[in-house]
Amino acid sequence: MSRVSDLQQRFQAFAGRSGRVAFAPGRINVIGEHTDYSAGFVLPASLALGTWTVAAARDDRTIRVLSEGQQETETFALDIAPGAAKKRWSDYIAGVTWALQQAGCKLRGADLLVASDVPMGSGLSSSAALEVSVAYALLTVAEASLSPLEIARACQRAENEFVGARCGIMDQFAATHGEAGRALLLDCADYSWKTAPLPATHCFVVANTMVRHALAHGEYNVRRAESEELIDRMLRSMPRHRRLAELSSSEVNELMRELPANLARRLRHIVAENRRVHEAYSALESGNVGQLGQLLTASHSSLRNDYEVSCRELDVLVEIANSVPGVVGARMIGGGFGGCTLTLVEAEHVENLRERLRLNYVQSRGKEPATYICEFGGAGGVVA
Repeated sequence: MSRVSDLQQRFQAFAGRSGRVAFAPGRINVIGEHTDYSAGFVLPASLALGTWTVAAARDDRTIRVLSEGQQETETFALDIAPGAAKKRWSDYIAGVTWALQQAGCKLRGADLLVASDVPMGSGLSSSAALEVSVAYALLTVAEASLSPLEIARACQRAENEFVGARCGIMDQFAATHGEAGRALLLDCADYSWKTAPLPATHCFVVANTMVRHALAHGEYNVRRAESEELIDRMLRSMPRHRRLAELSSSEVNELMRELPANLARRLRHIVAENRRVHEAYSALESGNVGQLGQLLTASHSSLRNDYEVSCRELDVLVEIANSVPGVVGARMIGGGFGGCTLTLVEAEHVENLRERLRLNYVQSRGKEPATYICEFGGAGGVVA
């Protein structure tokens, strides 16, 4: 039985009628970490893994949702507002319901069944995959429509203003605009993008630390506030620029002289990481996998030392990966303080890498990392 048919059967058992099926992919971010919310550049690629939402309209103004991952059902009013957030998984769905209506969509009450292949808190953007799949499902049963960019922006707004996570737009954009087998260079200032082919001779392997430190959510918001302070300082002293990604090396040095040490480190990462995004895109275009690997490793060092969002578990997985033959580079991905690493390795060395990650991480940290060989897919949408 296909995944879609299985979901439709389970929805029939839950709701007593058939429903429409929407899908949205998770993503890896090849490079460009903690740059999107300062209007910088990122280089994500959408995965074949994702989140599925099955939906059917109701005759009242109620949203009822069954999460197969949480094994729970939540119900809330269609006319929900951000103040009604419960600090639970259902906030992502309620937030999308609110944000779509804020974007002018006339929604209907609906029954929803949500199932995901993306591990929560892993750095593979499970939240955006959930938001975008729910958005497509709700729009479909209401016979309403928005453009892919409008859906991405509504889902980002849901996460920012309803859930309270101050993410940039990268994850939602990758879920609505991804192309199979290609990385997407996105300018987060004007939403322009272009794509480049992912390597055919190498694989990306994600390894999950199996930890998520309690400070992750709060520290992410701290980093975003620090980024906003840097932008304010730049606008005051260098008003000819509109974003940090535009600063030259000499301008970075000039601005750093005025900054406290922690902000100086943050600035150094943001500017250097934006440059690495462009260099990585060029490496993909030219097929220079070695250069791409060096950029991944440099990104991790910057995230660890300057942006200070790594942790020992992430560092251990990167260190193990970089000791394995055939590996050209590795780095942490996602918000940090746990979650996953991304390793670029020659295809014939993939299984050796996974085994070394497993054995050495168990020896070092006492737990086994989940690993995933990335398979890439396209954008989200309604599939049945």
